[in-house]
Amino acid sequence: VKADFHQAAALEVKADDLKAGREQGFTAALSLPPASGVFRGQSALISLRDGADARSLVLAADVAQHVAHDYQVFDFDTGGRTGLVTYPTSLMGSVALMRQTWLNARWLAGPAPVGERREFNAALSALAPAAAGRQPVIHEALDEQDLARIARTRDEFGLKVIALGTGHEYRRAAQLQALNLPVIVPLAYPAAPEVEQPESALDVPLHQLQHWERAPGNAAALQAAGVPFALSTQGLKDVRKEFWPRLRQAVQRGLAPDAALAALTTTPARLLGQTRLGRLAPGHLAHVVVASGDLFTNEQAEVEIAFIDGQPLPTEAW
Repeated sequence: VKADFHQAAALEVKADDLKAGREQGFTAALSLPPASGVFRGQSALISLRDGADARSLVLAADVAQHVAHDYQVFDFDTGGRTGLVTYPTSLMGSVALMRQTWLNARWLAGPAPVGERREFNAALSALAPAAAGRQPVIHEALDEQDLARIARTRDEFGLKVIALGTGHEYRRAAQLQALNLPVIVPLAYPAAPEVEQPESALDVPLHQLQHWERAPGNAAALQAAGVPFALSTQGLKDVRKEFWPRLRQAVQRGLAPDAALAALTTTPARLLGQTRLGRLAPGHLAHVVVASGDLFTNEQAEVEIAFIDGQPLPTEAW
């Protein structure tokens, strides 16, 4: 339970990473805490302009709490555990730990009995805004079956939850719509299975072939079902080479360009409560992207210049 970890205080950025983001048309990004533990800490929203001091890039600290049903598995093959493995060691234990922690955070934030002084707990205190429904909780899903568990936890504790998907959400699009659960959708699609030789084709299971076929249509399926979703670069090995080809592939599979644009701008801004981002309007941050063509349909189109905080930052395509 590391809910008191603040990514804004631990932020480390590389100039090349900022440049890579701008070249793809990003002007701001959500920087996540380390992907370890059940309660992982709080993310920070950062600007992708150049800056000598990483902390000067922070637009908003403590944007969302990040959680997951994370657990270590007992190694039955060796009859023991490898390395240091601590509780929880099962999905049931992870769910129990998460529920108990939310209960404890609610208890700590409540009024203390007369004459009683409660012991300070940094992690539980950091959970107070999320437990009160004021701060978003981004819950990473283990698989599509985890989505119902996430929704039950949300409803039990009155949380404001966004699910971080796995790319298999097309299998549960109708359920997600019924649950009213927004999703962050990755654009990392599986590589084509090796089926050139009969011997190798026999080793490829049907579900792997099905996911390879349907993964690029994941966002389109959510759009058709009316599920609110945002798009993410998480899982991409090379953002420069993969982001726009993957997104254009999603558009070719039925995702409307307007919906794709919203999933990169207005929807994430709304889900994260960032009222100064996502639109070109008075009072918003002066973040503007200029491209040589329609980025969603034209494979030759490139981002030429990004204005961040009103400052022009040309790319190599300029």
